[in-house]
Amino acid sequence: MDDPRLTPFLEHVEVLRRLDRGRDVFGAERHHWQVRPPLGEQPVATLEQDLGYRLPAGYRTYLTAYGNGGAGPLFGIRTFPSHLSATERTRLRRPFPGMAAVHRRLASEGVDVDADGYFEVDDEALLETLLNGTWRIADDGCGHHARIVLHGADAGTILTVNLEGGIYDTGQDFPGWSLSWLEQHRKRYEAVWDRMLRADPPDDLVTVDNAAVVAALCGTSLGLNGSGYGRRDTALGLYRRFLADRAA
Repeated sequence: MDDPRLTPFLEHVEVLRRLDRGRDVFGAERHHWQVRPPLGEQPVATLEQDLGYRLPAGYRTYLTAYGNGGAGPLFGIRTFPSHLSATERTRLRRPFPGMAAVHRRLASEGVDVDADGYFEVDDEALLETLLNGTWRIADDGCGHHARIVLHGADAGTILTVNLEGGIYDTGQDFPGWSLSWLEQHRKRYEAVWDRMLRADPPDDLVTVDNAAVVAALCGTSLGLNGSGYGRRDTALGLYRRFLADRAA
């Protein structure tokens, strides 16, 4: 059964594509608010037959009806390949053991895990075995990434993997994870855009905190350079030009 929670997914993306003209939201400079076409029902069914299990409902709905990579959290949602390598297939056929089992395995290897779930391990092969049954769904830079549990304990859950130490359960499935991210950014951009359309006074509207949003709404990215007040001054200039163009 399709997961109805994903119904607003493409609408959120379309609104953000229109508003974030400067591609300022993290990752937008890569995916440009584009969503790749969905795989469709038959390719997903064939994949499930190959793996030996049905994909979690929310992620399955995304792949069959909404998209297969592109706009989404972090640097964007990764495309699920039409053909898996032998290594990928083997790892995905093995079930994820659950976070409690992950911690027990780390303890058996002599790895200390603190109360927050932080640990340090340089053994990449060990990390791979801990993540059987999971798919790397989005990258966060420097090897940090998010994974979705496709098979095993807590199937459907999104995990955060910090290569400096830690595998964390976000407590969210794919619809919750992706939609909460989209809704957060849409709400922020729409709030500032509404004020711009009302022609709020520049010194009242533009702040250090929202300067990047104002600039993006004007079609410019401030990037990561410059001081807070310098960025605000740039955004003020862009907003004043916006107001002048609307008044002309």
